[in-house]
Amino acid sequence: LAKRLYHLDGFKKSDVSRHLSKNNEFSRAVAEEYVKHFEFSGTTLDEALRTFLARFALNGETQERERVLVHFSRRYLECNPGAFNSQDAVHTLTCAIMLLNTDLHGCGS
Repeated sequence: LAKRLYHLDGFKKSDVSRHLSKNNEFSRAVAEEYVKHFEFSGTTLDEALRTFLARFALNGETQERERVLVHFSRRYLECNPGAFNSQDAVHTLTCAIMLLNTDLHGCGS
């Protein structure tokens, strides 16, 4: 399923987030396999995040989007060990980038 989601084989970009953001064991396993399709080694965090989010529409409630970003943060750190002290640091900076993007380009800007 992760490979099909990555290649949008029978899925739309808007479907991907729905599958990655659920809080159950199967969805977590699919999300972990999905992020393995991304190679972020040697890329800056903002470049990696842009690449990641270009593949699908990150939608849903805040906690659903958070789950997807946790998977991204884990994968980024796997590809760039030592770039940050922890996955939490990657996740915090990822969320800050997302907030800044919303402030710059969100509704009403």
